[in-house]
Amino acid sequence: MPNQKNHKRTPRNFDNFMTEKERNYVSSIFQKNILRTNKIYNYSMFYDEKPEHANDKSDSAGEYHFTVNKENNRKLINELEDLRLEKSERFDAREDSKPGDRKNGDGKSAESLSRPARHGRAHKISFIKSVKLPRLMMDVDIPVFDDLAIKLKIEAMIDAFMCQKYVIKESNLNNLIVQNSERMGDFFKVAKFQKLVKEIFESGNEGTKKILLLEMLRNSQYIRANENMSALLDYLVAYVPNLSVEEIRSTSFFDNFMFGQTGVLLATLLLINQETLAPHFYQHLRMRMEYLISNELRYVWRFLALMVINLGDRDKKWIVVRLKDKILEVAVSNNMDDISDMSLFLDALGLNSEDIS
Repeated sequence: MPNQKNHKRTPRNFDNFMTEKERNYVSSIFQKNILRTNKIYNYSMFYDEKPEHANDKSDSAGEYHFTVNKENNRKLINELEDLRLEKSERFDAREDSKPGDRKNGDGKSAESLSRPARHGRAHKISFIKSVKLPRLMMDVDIPVFDDLAIKLKIEAMIDAFMCQKYVIKESNLNNLIVQNSERMGDFFKVAKFQKLVKEIFESGNEGTKKILLLEMLRNSQYIRANENMSALLDYLVAYVPNLSVEEIRSTSFFDNFMFGQTGVLLATLLLINQETLAPHFYQHLRMRMEYLISNELRYVWRFLALMVINLGDRDKKWIVVRLKDKILEVAVSNNMDDISDMSLFLDALGLNSEDIS
């Protein structure tokens, strides 16, 4: 048999692997890392379906609501105070135990007097080191209506519309429109939603078109008007369904349309299709004409031109008298664009800019 070598295992001693000073240093590093990573997070906020304050209407799509958890904050503050007191007591005890730290007659230690001040300035030594404690806990309500959530909701409405259009399965498009109506101002900022609105009005489903139009009237103050919005509403003239006065009144649109440019555009859209609504707009406009003319005038003149065409002589006279200063201001100006925009209103009255100037 071949000779087998005897492998002797020599036990190794790791007691002298590190010195006492090195072990203390590594131990302190581990303690700091553990303390730094021992943070308290409230993960339940990521699973809330809808924050409490989601009913607040605001132009900012990423508005955050913070509610401080005072009880947890107080616990962490107490822990911080206890740690500082403990470190301060240990330092005082260590200072008292030093034999060479004797006081002079003036109350200063002999050791401190023997220390030279650098650059003529006495340096204050802080023995309480800053320790990274867990951050103060806060219950943060993550807003549902951020940019990504808005796009996901638009995609859900597109899927529901496709199910309704091609009768794939039962569609919940009407419910989605009502549920998401409060954030319609953010939806209209996305070009895909504007295309979806155009498709809905072209589809021929009167129920869905009426629901969407009513929600647009209800939230007109929060929809930002621009050239794309104006072009979209002009395109929808041939597809807008007729609404009753009671349906429009339920949205408070008669009371609020003059406060925003989108409201003026929607009011013009309704007047083109339903001339009988002119007296109702006039009734709510009598006390708030100054708010109407604060919007972009080219859209205001177009709306007022439709109003005077469908009102009596007495109501026409009131509008002209009320807007006399604004009409003269534009007529005597050298801005040809403003004069051209106002000419539509003057044509409805049977006048022109030369008659005024």
